[in-house]
Amino acid sequence: MSRQLNNWLDNYCTYQDHTEVPKLWIKWAGISVLSAALKRRVKIWYHGYEIFPCQYVIFVGPPGLGKGNAIKPAVEIAKEAGVINFLSDRITAEKIIEQLAKGFLNPTVGPAGNVVIQDHTACILAKELPVFLGSSDWMHSLLCQLWDENQFDYSTKHKGTHIIKDLCVSILGGCVPDFIRSLTKDRMAAVTGGFTSRCIFVYENKESQQVPDNWGKPSVNRSLLQGHLINDLQHVAMLSGEFNLSPDAKKLWMNKYKDFKPDSEFNSDVLLNFKSRITSHIIKVAMTLAVAESDSLVIEEHHLLKAIELIDDVKSKIDITFRSVGESPLAVAQSRILAFIEARGRVSKQEILKYNFRHVTEEQLDVIVKILVSADLIIEQWVGSKQFFEQRQQVQINTAGVGIP
Repeated sequence: MSRQLNNWLDNYCTYQDHTEVPKLWIKWAGISVLSAALKRRVKIWYHGYEIFPCQYVIFVGPPGLGKGNAIKPAVEIAKEAGVINFLSDRITAEKIIEQLAKGFLNPTVGPAGNVVIQDHTACILAKELPVFLGSSDWMHSLLCQLWDENQFDYSTKHKGTHIIKDLCVSILGGCVPDFIRSLTKDRMAAVTGGFTSRCIFVYENKESQQVPDNWGKPSVNRSLLQGHLINDLQHVAMLSGEFNLSPDAKKLWMNKYKDFKPDSEFNSDVLLNFKSRITSHIIKVAMTLAVAESDSLVIEEHHLLKAIELIDDVKSKIDITFRSVGESPLAVAQSRILAFIEARGRVSKQEILKYNFRHVTEEQLDVIVKILVSADLIIEQWVGSKQFFEQRQQVQINTAGVGIP
C-alpha cells in the first residue's frame, strides 16, 4: 500500500479540528498512536544505546475537558488499522507480563507474502492513571524497565524462568491534576521518581474552541480522510530500519544540546527529574514526526525543531502539573488556591474563602497566600480594608499596558 497523505499527523489534527478538545491533546494522541504503531521496527543509536519511538503520554487537566475524547478517535483509527495491540488499564503488573509473554498473533507482510508473527508489544490505555498504577505494588518499577529495555526475565511457579524478547510498551492515558499526588504512596515520588521522568505529561486547563453548531453525522470528506489515515497508519507500521540525522539536524542538535542539560541551581525538583531524560523524549518525538511525512528514516532539521518545541511546551508546564505534590500538608490546598487565582485573574480573600471553604480554613489561607506572595507567584493588594490577590503574570501585563485595575 502507498501513502495517501503528505503528513499523517497534520491530517489527523485536521480530522479532529471540529472538536473542543485542547489541540495539544489531539496532536499528542496522534503522536502516541503513530509511535506505538512503529513498535520496535525502527530505532536510532545515541550514546551507544538504541532508542525506540515508544512513549508514555499522559493528558492532565480538569474533569470534563475531554481527555477521553482526545484518546478515543486516535485509538479507533489504530484499532481499525489493526496495527497496535491495546491493553486495558484494568490490569495488574503480573497480567501485563503474562500477556506480553503470551504475545499477540499478528499478520504482517514479508518477502514471501502474508505471514503471522508472534508480537510482544502493546499500548496500555490508562484513562484513570492512578487506578492503573495502584493495581500492583511494583507497577512503577515494571513500567520503568519496559520503557528502558528490550527484554524481560520473569519466573512462574510451575514453568520456571523465561525471557521475553523484543518488548515494546506504550501508554496513552489521562489524569486530573488532583490525582497526580496519588500516583504513588511516596509523596515525593511523583516529583522525583523514575516513572514520571519517563512520561510526557501534557497539561491543559481550557478547551481549544467553542463549537456550538456541531450536529449530524461526520461529513463525507471527514469519512474519506479517516480512510486515508487508516491506510497510512498501516503503511507506517510496515517501516523498519535505523534512523539517521541530516547534517542540518546534527548541527541544530549540537547548538541546542547544552540547553537540554539539568541545572540544579535554577531548576525545581520536578523539572530536574523531567530534564534527566529530555534528550530521549525529543529524539522519540523527532522520529515520530519524521515517519509522519516520509519513509526515509531521516530526521530533518524541521522535525527536530518541532520536537524540541513540543517538549519545551511540556517542560514549561511541568511545575504546574505537579504543584499539588510535596511534603507540605498544605501542598494540595496551595495548588488549588493558586489555580483559583489564576482562573479569576484578580480575586478578593473573601471570594477565595467563599469558593474554597471546604478545602482550606482562613488560617491556612493566610499561610498559603503568604507563601505564594513570597514565591513571587501572586501579588497582594489592598483597596481600603479589603484584601485582593492577583496572578503575578497578569499584574506584569497590566503594569506594562494600562496599569493595575
